Amino acid sequence: MTATGDGAGPQTGTDEAPPAPPSADGRAEREAATSTLKNTVSSNVAVTVGSKLLYMATRLVTPPIILAYVTLPEYGLWATCFILISYVGMGAFGVSNVYIRYSAEFAARGETGRINRLVSTGLTVLTGFGLVVLGAVWLGLPSILRAFKVPAELHTVARLLFVGTVAAFVLDLTLGAVAYVLTGLQRIALVNGVWVVAFLLETALTLAFLFGGLGIASLLWAFVARSVFSVVAHWVLLRRALPGFAIRIPSFDRESLRLFAGYGTVVQLSGLFGMVLRSIEKVIAGTFIGVETTALFDLGEKFPMMGTQIPGSITGVLLPASYHLEGQNRRAEILKLYVKGGRYMNVVCGIMMGYMTAFAAPLITGWMGPDPKFVPAILILAVFPIAWQMNLLTGPCSAIFRSFGKPSQELVYPLVQAILVAVSVAAGFAAYGRTVPVVAVAVSASMVASALVYLAYANRQGGLSQEEWSRKVLLPGLTPYLVAGAIFLAATPALGAAHSGRGWAVALVLVTGTVHTAISGFLFYRFHCDWGEREFLRKQAAHTLGSLLAKAGLWKGAA
Repeated sequence: MTATGDGAGPQTGTDEAPPAPPSADGRAEREAATSTLKNTVSSNVAVTVGSKLLYMATRLVTPPIILAYVTLPEYGLWATCFILISYVGMGAFGVSNVYIRYSAEFAARGETGRINRLVSTGLTVLTGFGLVVLGAVWLGLPSILRAFKVPAELHTVARLLFVGTVAAFVLDLTLGAVAYVLTGLQRIALVNGVWVVAFLLETALTLAFLFGGLGIASLLWAFVARSVFSVVAHWVLLRRALPGFAIRIPSFDRESLRLFAGYGTVVQLSGLFGMVLRSIEKVIAGTFIGVETTALFDLGEKFPMMGTQIPGSITGVLLPASYHLEGQNRRAEILKLYVKGGRYMNVVCGIMMGYMTAFAAPLITGWMGPDPKFVPAILILAVFPIAWQMNLLTGPCSAIFRSFGKPSQELVYPLVQAILVAVSVAAGFAAYGRTVPVVAVAVSASMVASALVYLAYANRQGGLSQEEWSRKVLLPGLTPYLVAGAIFLAATPALGAAHSGRGWAVALVLVTGTVHTAISGFLFYRFHCDWGEREFLRKQAAHTLGSLLAKAGLWKGAA
């Protein structure tokens, strides 16, 4: 990742005359294009964040209801299904990224025919891959059941869940992959709209099936319905968004196949490692301790994983935007996106993660109740927020490497993390035994250390000062941890009552969470923002307040 070599500087060592400065019309055109892109990025971020908030709400409300109808081991089976399909999905990870990158580039040049050939080739590849995966899962079921220590009485339902979720996922992976083309076309609002309707449909059907007595199978049938709806909706929207879109199956276009084999293969390796490592703690817990601990890790990490959804939306928008800028040879602007994106992601994430770390106990009690079987989830929630926050910060780095056509540099992160996880877990097991705390602490610490190594490497590749990056990006997101710690000490007398029941725990979370957010936001504004950011925030706050007062009929100065 480098800021040089983009043709912006004077030419030396040649007899050619330097290029003429851009005309006024050229500058105006470029500024208009930049303004349009900024508006698109801002709109996409707003829509994505809104949809993520709604998603978080549904995913935090449903687990307590589900666990009122199914047992913890059965819920562990459902969590294991998603470990399984994440491993299935990593086999086609590179294909999705090729769709996004080259759809963006081809669309910017008006080459619809090349998009058609790209999608036709990708669907042919993915269809063959999906059939192989389904056969492998079916034949490998006995080994999968043994590997995750599934009790004999759950074998029948486990087979249904494993095969059913993989089949639904393969459908979405093949025909549903056109969603990545829409993302490359920067129709992110459309993709998010489909996603919102799909997960709301899934949530409603899950509850209906549970109330109807279908048990853990309720989650499977709702997931299947969500996949079918998503596939149909994305195809309809793509045909409207891209006139002239058409595919042929089976079809192999040599040029497109080279894109998948070149860029796609390297991204594939990075995605493979990343998918494995993002669920490695659940795999280790499930295989060495039991399927019930997989459920505990799923519950304990639910808050930090959901918390990264909001700031993580920025990475999802940065990727197609950076591809667009790279197609126009505007690397300096890509690096600005990298710093700004990382800065605001880290601040928003840090406010949430700092609070989760300090108030893990009342969060779990208020969410799942005071049942002792959920106590291990409290420790998991306390140690993983900082790990997920550092993992989130690596997203912009990977987006930049891919936009510059250097995805192989992404491999630094998963390779370092894999080594650290192997060493730390082995050492922990040897010293303290196979326990939930050992897995949680070892994996979390490895995620933090490997992310810091990767971030330092990315900054060096981009020619960015480590000191400046730490001051602008890293430190603003760590300050909320100090705030949360201080509030935790002040709230210590109330913690005992919060452990006794959901009502007290929820009340404590609402009060301390509000105070923590307000203080953390003020400290960011006062100590981490420059003059321009403060001025922008003041104007935005005044505009928002004025609009609210106007709508309430209390002020006529705002529309």
